[in-house]
Amino acid sequence: MKPSLYYFRKRFASGHLESMDQTVSDACGLERHISSISFWQAVSAGGFKSGEDPLRMILHCDLDYFFAQCEELSNPGLSTKPLVICAYSGRTEDSGVVSTANYVARKLRVNSGLPIIQAKKILEGSNATYLPIDRPRYESISDRVMAIFSAHVGIVEKASIDEAYLDITEQVQLDLTEGRNLAQSLKRDIRREEGLSCSIGLGASKVVAKIASGFVKPDGLTIVPSYQSAEFLSPLPVDKLPGIGKKTQERLRGMHLETIGDLAKSNIQYITAAFGKKMGTYFHLASRGMDKDPVRPRLGPEQLSRIVTLKENSRDTDMISLELEDLAQDLHAKALKHGLQFRSVGIIAVLENLVAKTRTKTLDQPNSSIDIIRGSSTELLRTLLEETDLQIRRVGIQLSNLTPTTGQTFLAEFMERPPSTP
Repeated sequence: MKPSLYYFRKRFASGHLESMDQTVSDACGLERHISSISFWQAVSAGGFKSGEDPLRMILHCDLDYFFAQCEELSNPGLSTKPLVICAYSGRTEDSGVVSTANYVARKLRVNSGLPIIQAKKILEGSNATYLPIDRPRYESISDRVMAIFSAHVGIVEKASIDEAYLDITEQVQLDLTEGRNLAQSLKRDIRREEGLSCSIGLGASKVVAKIASGFVKPDGLTIVPSYQSAEFLSPLPVDKLPGIGKKTQERLRGMHLETIGDLAKSNIQYITAAFGKKMGTYFHLASRGMDKDPVRPRLGPEQLSRIVTLKENSRDTDMISLELEDLAQDLHAKALKHGLQFRSVGIIAVLENLVAKTRTKTLDQPNSSIDIIRGSSTELLRTLLEETDLQIRRVGIQLSNLTPTTGQTFLAEFMERPPSTP
């Protein structure tokens, strides 16, 4: 007898493994497996039973080979041959290291950190292209992608120029199908709006989500249900855990701890004695997929933004402009409070079909005027409405390319915090 949907839902809620797309099973005769593209999938559970320990759903979104992908967008012909983005030191023509490379170059073993001169030896005769880092352009594209994240999810932590954590727990109510759908929607919107692919991992912690996002690349989506976290992590080498570099990996190997599973099985006192309480506790929790580090929405020098849901879907410019006025006042007050001025004003709109649209205006020079925010956001709103016949569901404003106003010295509070994990 074939198991019912209720059976699968109950099994999921109780913490057992099932699969959504390749139905897997247990004692009923179905056989669990991982797909050919290494996806970890889970049944649509409709949430968890009330009274269970609270769980989280975290996305880690990683823009694939970001710098090189940005260059391929500008020149599609670069995608068919090795492309290397170089961090030149300036000492000689070839001094410096590879910042990133496209997948054509990676297949030839040219990866980040490789000296440029070695990369050129490997790629000799391959018609490879070498380009310097164009950070202002990459940052501008990054800002627009982060705006897409913010349009879909309220809790976003920008981890770097090409990656972010998103806490979707409340938004999807711990339903893995809804989580998957949201992740796929993000991937579609980033592809549609910016032409970029990204890889996404979904897990119950930031550690699991980050590792999962690198599990299938490029353009992957890997889902690890909370009850599979330890199983997913166990066979991986210890250096897959964020914060474990070569030196720490060597120390762990000297302690006969080769895999994350080995680390998970080890005595916490043994680990803390070797690495200290803070790091040892992190190793103990992270190796079990139990890292509790929250997704921290924070202002950074990159942007200030706010988005609201309209009372009803609308194309009424006057009505939407009233919402923009409130947003403009709020963002202007925040910019003044923190001594920041902006050079770019953007509008974020989520349409009735849940597709996110972003439009940005770059000013000639930094500004701090609320009139500029008002005028630019209204202008961008009209432009956006001219491009679509659909109604707007959510609308927001983003101020980016932020700099401190003259005489302000406390920009440091906006700089990236040191990671809470080693």
